[in-house]
Parts: sequence; C-alpha cells; structure tokens
Amino acid sequence: MTKDVTIIFKSPPSSPSKVSEALRIAVAMIGMDIMPNILFCCDGVYCLITRGKKRSQEYNEYLRSVADLAGVHVLSDSLKERGLNLSDLEKTLAPHIISLEEASQIISKSVTVFAL
Repeated sequence: MTKDVTIIFKSPPSSPSKVSEALRIAVAMIGMDIMPNILFCCDGVYCLITRGKKRSQEYNEYLRSVADLAGVHVLSDSLKERGLNLSDLEKTLAPHIISLEEASQIISKSVTVFAL
C-alpha cells in the first residue's frame, strides 16, 4: 500500500467538526486500501493532547483508528513553538515526531495533499 495522500491537521481542536470529518475521511480511505500520511502541525498538535479535554466518542474512535492503522506524525517545530513536549501528547496514539525536512519529503512524495 502506497501513501499517495497526505492529510495535514493544522486547525485547533476548537473546530471539532472539521477535525472529526477529516479523521472520518482518513478512516474511510484506509477502508479502501488507501493508506494516508497523517501530519499534525501548527495548532493541530492540540488535537493530540488529552489533559483536560473532553472529546466525543466518535472523535476518539476515529483518532484511535487512524493512529493504529496509519500512524500519526507530529511536526517537531510545532511542538517547540507551543512549548509542548512528547510527554504532553497522548501516549497511546504513539505519535512520530518528525522534522520539517521529513515532513516536506512526505508531502513531496504525495499525489494528493489537503490541509485543514
């Protein structure tokens, strides 16, 4: 399975309908044997923080499914800019911290990229 699609989550979790819908689309892609690259950057990194956050069950299920089946990448610069560490992210999602260079390589190899 090639990863020809990259979905970039840059919106904060304060717009849960956007994030939830994009996660739902990612799960649907996986169900069609299209394994997307999932990248959280900018304010999107807050989607992976659990402390004090109550999410809908549907949102949690989509996020967990995407993390388990496709994996999630987090831009290291976005964490640093917001004063966050790997320990601030939900550990069960097993996020991969990547550099800007690695992110650009992932994006450049993709046929389709969309960001929200």
